[in-house]
Amino acid sequence: MTHKDSGKADAPTVIRGSRSGNSQISGAAVVRGTKIQDVNASRAPTQPTIYALDLSSLPQPRPFGIERRGAYFDIDQSRFELFQNGLRLHLARWPKLGYSTAIRAALDSDDQSGTSVMIPRDAFARLNSEKDIWLGGYWTQDWAFETAPIERFGEDGETVQLPRIKAPGKLRSGFKYFVQNARSELSEPGEYILNSNREAFVIPTNESDQFEVAIATTLLEISNAHDIVIEDVAFEKTLGTTIKIVDSENITIRNCFVGRSGAGAIRVTGGRNVVIDRCVIRDTAETAVLLSGGDRPTLTPAGHAITNSIVTDFGIDSRTYRPAVQVTGVGIRVEGCFLSRGPHSAIILAGNDNLIRGNEISAVVQETDDAGAIYTGRDWTHRGNEIDGNFFHDIGMRMSAHARSPSEPSFVSAIYLDDQESGYRISRNIFWRVGRPIVIHGGRDNLIEENVFVANTHGAIWLHKRGEALGGELERRLRAVPYDRDRWATRYPALATLAENDPGSPVNNKEKDNILLGHGTLVEFRAPEDAQYWAQRDTTTAIGRSRRGWPVTSPEDLQRYLSAQFPGTHSIPVRSKALSDLQFSAH
Repeated sequence: MTHKDSGKADAPTVIRGSRSGNSQISGAAVVRGTKIQDVNASRAPTQPTIYALDLSSLPQPRPFGIERRGAYFDIDQSRFELFQNGLRLHLARWPKLGYSTAIRAALDSDDQSGTSVMIPRDAFARLNSEKDIWLGGYWTQDWAFETAPIERFGEDGETVQLPRIKAPGKLRSGFKYFVQNARSELSEPGEYILNSNREAFVIPTNESDQFEVAIATTLLEISNAHDIVIEDVAFEKTLGTTIKIVDSENITIRNCFVGRSGAGAIRVTGGRNVVIDRCVIRDTAETAVLLSGGDRPTLTPAGHAITNSIVTDFGIDSRTYRPAVQVTGVGIRVEGCFLSRGPHSAIILAGNDNLIRGNEISAVVQETDDAGAIYTGRDWTHRGNEIDGNFFHDIGMRMSAHARSPSEPSFVSAIYLDDQESGYRISRNIFWRVGRPIVIHGGRDNLIEENVFVANTHGAIWLHKRGEALGGELERRLRAVPYDRDRWATRYPALATLAENDPGSPVNNKEKDNILLGHGTLVEFRAPEDAQYWAQRDTTTAIGRSRRGWPVTSPEDLQRYLSAQFPGTHSIPVRSKALSDLQFSAH
């Protein structure tokens, strides 16, 4: 859709599906399989029903294949996606769930020509006669996932060589990894292997021989248009990002399902006032929703928003730095949403005057470390952002991939202000069953007020002097904006004097009127010398855990307890509007 398809403010162009929720735009073509007995003559599974899919007659935007994924790959589209019975199927893998840590870096593990690792001999024996085997894992850091194909099996019966890993740092031994696209592991419903760009083998999820293969990259693209409403339609089953909106104004996507994508669900860049409202967004290989816009030099807001929506099962294939919602720019809102079930962050945030309000965020940062449910970092000038009235619970895993025992905790937080991120207002949030609720990793001028911290395992606020003073990347970013003049000087006066006010230290962070329930302290310091940067007297109400424990087993219990104990204050709803008002008609 272009400017020719635009409507008017009082008479927008409307594309509306059936109110029954049956309207669907799909990017997949139907393929029927042929039942076979063997996949591989030497080690074919004998129990499950296996179908061979002939892909040769399908249009292929790029030759079908497997794409390298991970934090350091910018994936615009997948090369192959397979569906059945409304589900996106997955490559056969070992182990079936989770990861193995039985892997070692070889002596010449990482050079300019590639990466070498040593896997168990029994796994090597199963795999060395197969082709197009892939490994995925956290090779160098617990926040940097990456996949790579095996290029060569060594003669020693345990060493495999892969392309050079892009993640920074030294290759480790004992990191979390899995094997995928292995014929020897094809054994359960919903699994497949891609044999070539012309053939796949799959175990069905039911008795049907009918499957769907994605052949469309994008289903809806709106460019340089205005005043358009899309509602009551399901958009699904694509190789690339399902909906793209570029340099457009006054666009609303309402009451839609968007998902089952080999890349992202909705990508908004430029323009103004693009709103995603009351949508269900699920099962995306990469970032689910990107909202980017506004002008930082003039602090002109974009007005983009995602509201009252449900976003789950995101970053499925790239695993890290592929959030439910990525916000980049000025004046963007994430409000009233339910964000859940992701391996890494729910929201990644950059820019100014953005608002994260009234969301429920749970079951994220499920397999990564040194990460936060909301993550932002490395810029003194990201000012004016507010994180207000959200409910964070059940964030993170119990311990990191390399923890020697459960007593060695992981570094997972609800809100992670990393690498001197500054100028945030964090207010009226509830943190329940979170390791570290708020991390201030070297930043300044952050205000933390009227929050409730319940049954968390560490201090409510974690503070550390970390980072650089002048002369580095942060100063370069400071000089790139008019921080000491125009609207910036009025809006963020502390920036004008930052260079003269100990720029490398976490000064002027404040808290007031918070409530701390349970064990732990208000502020936790990484090192004793960090305490000098928290000079204020704490104003938090602290209530210790009773011998009977907390009378709280559900979010609703927590709401009742807080209302009874603190009437008239901290009245933050624990359920997002998206969950409390489930009236979606599309899927």
